[in-house]
Amino acid sequence: MMPGILSRYLVLMLVKRVVASLAGFVGLLLLLATLDSATEILDRGLGAAGIGYFLWLRLPTAVDQAMILAMLVGSVTTFTLLSRRSEMIILRAAGITIYRIALMMLPALLIYAAAHFLLADQVKPVVQRDFALWWQATTPPEKLKDSRTVWFRASPDVVSAEAVRDSGRELLNVEIYKRSKQDGMLISRMWSPKAVYVDNAWLLYDAELIRVDGPRIFREGPFDTVWETSLRPEEAVDLANPLSTLGSGTIRSALDGEAPANRSQAYYLTHLNAAYATPLASFVMFILGLVCAYGDRRSMAGEKQALFSLGIGMAFMLVNGIMVAFGEAGAIPPALAAWGALTIFACVAGTILLRFEE
Repeated sequence: MMPGILSRYLVLMLVKRVVASLAGFVGLLLLLATLDSATEILDRGLGAAGIGYFLWLRLPTAVDQAMILAMLVGSVTTFTLLSRRSEMIILRAAGITIYRIALMMLPALLIYAAAHFLLADQVKPVVQRDFALWWQATTPPEKLKDSRTVWFRASPDVVSAEAVRDSGRELLNVEIYKRSKQDGMLISRMWSPKAVYVDNAWLLYDAELIRVDGPRIFREGPFDTVWETSLRPEEAVDLANPLSTLGSGTIRSALDGEAPANRSQAYYLTHLNAAYATPLASFVMFILGLVCAYGDRRSMAGEKQALFSLGIGMAFMLVNGIMVAFGEAGAIPPALAAWGALTIFACVAGTILLRFEE
């Protein structure tokens, strides 16, 4: 019975501090986002309700950004407090090692990491799409910018559109470059001033076609026709939003050519690996927090260890961000970009913990 009570006590202590840290960081991120966008929201006549909806749509992104740091701060404060109360001395005297304590908290860590993965992989992409649609729908016509041309691959074709309208159901000034599946050579170019998604199909209006047949060039049109493509309106919205986050399923479809893509293979592979690696960073943060269990209440050692763990955790986030950026650009292998910092700092944190335990 005693181990169960102790396990619940330690897990509850950690959860309280992680949740408090998460709430604080999320609140700060939302405050900064509101200060940056409140004036524009009010200028659009959306009022307090608009600000509230803006915060609601920004919430998943803020939580995703704060979860790793919240685990670091929550773990450090939890084990620093246990050390200052001499509870760690009592636990060790009872024969309970730091590894057993970590094992008691493992279920909570697994749940936390799983929740982080589901939030980042399933919830965040959908909410970001909703935010892009809402932001475009509330933009005054005179401020609506259609100058950014969207380029993407819809295997094996290359497509460009000057604007995405009506929740992704309307594309303006569409150009479709058809390529041969055998050698990738250009075989035709079709242009249409407007493509509209109707009854699960894309209709091209007043289209003009240029076909290449060896040395000869043929021109046809204008005419209305159906564009045979797997492109869906929600995918068009994501393609037009440079800040969109893609779930692992969407990334796999883009890599397999089953979904449109507008980024490099290195970018997709890096983010596919990062989708699985990032939630595991909470385990590294937790190990860094465990180091604080060896502090001494009669000296400043506990505070120094806490600052040391926080510094190592912040260094991990910095190095990880840099490596992911290199991976997106294709400068380093995608697996190394996503898993490199996690592996290195996990080894560093584990080594530090082992040295303190010895």
